[in-house]
Amino acid sequence: EPEDYDVIKVEAGPYTIFATEGTIDAFDELHGLVAGEVSDAEFYALQGMTPDGEEDESLTKHIDVTNLIDYMMTIFYVGSFDAPLAGNDRANNFYAIRNREAREGWRFFCHDTEHSMLSTRENRMGPYPAGRSKQHFNPQFLHQQLMQSDAYRLSFADRVRREFFHDGVFTVEAARERWNARKAEIDLAIIAETARWGDQRGRLYTKVDWLEENRWVLEDFMSGRTETVFNQMDFVGLTGDLLTPEFSPQHGGVVEDPDTFKMKFKVGTLFNTQDGDIYYTLDGT
Repeated sequence: EPEDYDVIKVEAGPYTIFATEGTIDAFDELHGLVAGEVSDAEFYALQGMTPDGEEDESLTKHIDVTNLIDYMMTIFYVGSFDAPLAGNDRANNFYAIRNREAREGWRFFCHDTEHSMLSTRENRMGPYPAGRSKQHFNPQFLHQQLMQSDAYRLSFADRVRREFFHDGVFTVEAARERWNARKAEIDLAIIAETARWGDQRGRLYTKVDWLEENRWVLEDFMSGRTETVFNQMDFVGLTGDLLTPEFSPQHGGVVEDPDTFKMKFKVGTLFNTQDGDIYYTLDGT
C-alpha cells in the first residue's frame, strides 16, 4: 500500500534530501550507522544478519545490498556526474525507497541522470565528500563507507564478475542491444521531435544529428567502456583478488562432451596458471 513506503528524493536548488512520502527518520538512522568506520560485522548487521552472515529476523534490514551495487555500477558505467551528486559536495537526482512493512531495506533508483555517456574516460569512483552531513546523504556516500568492509567489497566483486563478463548487462553487446531497443522505440517520434528543436546556437539540428549521436554512443563510447570501468573499479579494490573460474567450451549450461570441459582461473583480465582446489556441491547450493 502507498502508505507503507518511505520515499526520499533531493530538493532542487538547496540539493538537500527530504521525504516525499512517509518520513526521513529511517534514512537518517542509516546515515548514523555508516557515518564512521564500517566493519564486516556492521555490514552484515545492516542487512539484518549476525556477525557471521546468518539471517536474523530480529534485526532490522536497512539496505538491499544487491540493489545498491547494481545502482553504483550503473552510475560508474554511464559516468554520471549529475546523479547522485551535484558538484561532488551535494546530493542530487536520486530516489531512495523503503517499504516499512516488508523486510526489504532501502533501494535506490536512477532519476534525471541525463549528464551521462559524455566521455569515454569519465571516472566516478570517488571518494567524494557529499553525504558526510545527513542532509546530503546519498547512495554514493553509503557505498564509499561500506567499502571499508572486506565483505562488501567481495559482494561488489561478485556482481562485477556477473555483469561485466560473458552476457552480463554491462558487456559491450548487451549494452548495445539495450540501446538499440530504446532507439527503435522512438525512431519515428524523433522526426516530429526535431520540429521542437529549432535553431540551437546558430544551427538547425535534425534527425541526422540524432543518428550521429547514436553512432557515437554505440561505436565510440560503448566499444571500450566496459574495460575502462572494470579497470577503474579494479584500481579502487572493487573487483576482488580471489581466483575466479573461466569455463570452456562454454560458460554455464550442459556440456555435451565432458572430456572437452576445461577450467582456468582468472584474476582481473589476466589468466593465472597456478594450481588450485575446486569446491563444488551436488545439491544446487
